[in-house]
Amino acid sequence: MQPANLSEPRTGPSQRTYQNRVQALPSEQCEDESEQSCLFRKSESLSCTWDTGDVDAQRFGWLSSLEDELLYRRLCKLPEDDLELLTLLIVDGYRQADVARLWNCSRSAITQRINKIKIFLKKA
Repeated sequence: MQPANLSEPRTGPSQRTYQNRVQALPSEQCEDESEQSCLFRKSESLSCTWDTGDVDAQRFGWLSSLEDELLYRRLCKLPEDDLELLTLLIVDGYRQADVARLWNCSRSAITQRINKIKIFLKKA
């Protein structure tokens, strides 16, 4: 068996897998759909947008743009640290690993905190 020639392009399912794993991350503001990665297009339903004119200048100003009154009241009952976590993830676009480094804790601690917030929001 001869070693694979790395200069030859890959073909078939392995090419698809390779492309999915090495694709560049999409830029934050991809207006043209052709510029978006297939992973971004696949997860597009998970993204959200809002009019920044609706948000006041405070750190948790994004809360005032919520249309769901019940969700707004529930979020307002959260401790400031939990609101800061949500703001870092949702508004500022940090990943859980980024927040863990920023707060000097493990990623699992951030995940546990997010799960605690989810439980609180479902109960309240």
